[in-house]
Amino acid sequence: MRPLTALFILGLFSGTLVAQEGTLAVSGPSPINFAYTIDGAVPAPAVLTASNVGDQTVKLDWITSISGTLAARITPVPATGSIPPFGSSQNIEVYIDPVGLTVGNYTGLVRVVHKKNGGGNGNIINFAVNLAVSERTFVVGDKLVGSIDAVDDTDHAWFTALKGMTLRLEVKPSGGIEKFRISIVDELDAVVKSWLLKPTETLKKQYEMEASGNFLLRVEEVKGLGSYTILTERKLPDRAKPHTYTKAEPKKGETFVEFKIGALAGAVVNANVFPKGGLLLTDIAVSFLDPTGAAVDIDAYKVTSLVAVHLVKVPLTLTGDYILRVDGLTIAGDMVRVPIAPFQPAAGITAVDLDA
Repeated sequence: MRPLTALFILGLFSGTLVAQEGTLAVSGPSPINFAYTIDGAVPAPAVLTASNVGDQTVKLDWITSISGTLAARITPVPATGSIPPFGSSQNIEVYIDPVGLTVGNYTGLVRVVHKKNGGGNGNIINFAVNLAVSERTFVVGDKLVGSIDAVDDTDHAWFTALKGMTLRLEVKPSGGIEKFRISIVDELDAVVKSWLLKPTETLKKQYEMEASGNFLLRVEEVKGLGSYTILTERKLPDRAKPHTYTKAEPKKGETFVEFKIGALAGAVVNANVFPKGGLLLTDIAVSFLDPTGAAVDIDAYKVTSLVAVHLVKVPLTLTGDYILRVDGLTIAGDMVRVPIAPFQPAAGITAVDLDA
């Protein structure tokens, strides 16, 4: 029996001489999501944590690699590491450099690889990286805050406007600002309105927008540094408000009537078409066109009662003028009564930091 015992002890002892490789584990956000506003602050790094969850008696080496469209813009710090025997976990900070990118969504991949002591790779942990790049925006009604803190400093933010909408601005500079310029710029980079302002002048300005779309409000340094606040307000044109057409009839030679509805993207509209005179419900056809002239599918929002065609909460997804059209008015004296009630998105109520 003694030789067996000795053999058993020798086998147990010899087994402990060969240390097993550890196992790499990496925790952290998955996927790693970054968001960046052009000309704004660079996002803070994401933090991953590498640890050894296997054999602790030997060191565990790891290395990172980057791929994808963001490969040149992702930096892990540190890029490699080694967890010593019985050592603590290690943090890996993942930095993103979005400066210079245009609006859009970008992707990449961070791979953390266990490098075995004897050569080759152990397990691999992947972390997808998503970056959303956007322009700074505000909703008219918001309060804009910012600072002019260098020569030629420029702040800006985009907003959406409806043709005929009056944009009102109340500007409040402070500090050493002596002159500064506020401009409204269209999507083609053309200045549609500009004011050169001094703190000693009246700083309440307004402008009636001559087109619908997205516009840039730009603040530029001219002389002096300091901070500013801009209160924004809107006045919508009548066609963007509830209105009732009591006796709408076609023009000479036509068999239809059209009603223009101004809308900011995100609005909804209710409308009712009541035939008048000798016109019957079965005579008319109701259709809807968006600002591009394309037909809007209104079947899911249309209800026909005994007295009218009702459109209920039709979503208006574009900014501009929609057309409600009623066909079938073929006889002299045919007319319709049409109450229209657009509900526009609420005006802004938040503070937007143009320096953030």
